[in-house]
Amino acid sequence: MKLHLEWMSPISLRDGAEERLIYTCDYQALPTTPGIYIFGRRHGGSFEALYVGKGRSLHQRVKTQFNNVRLMKHVQQAKNGERILLVGQFN
Repeated sequence: MKLHLEWMSPISLRDGAEERLIYTCDYQALPTTPGIYIFGRRHGGSFEALYVGKGRSLHQRVKTQFNNVRLMKHVQQAKNGERILLVGQFN
């Protein structure tokens, strides 16, 4: 089986304090189609994946992950670098 993903541009995570969250992003722009997502950090020219997940609706799955305190603490406590979200939807 061959799977093909279309990757969106990296999305920067931002402070989610106004929503009582650790991080948030503009998840309204995420597709409602199936795919995978990666929470990670970008530092210089390198990238480190901190969590890889999948979902039937990327929009809904990523939105619920921002309420996952354990995951968001893990992302927060990672080494230096910009926290980003990578999203790939299946073609």
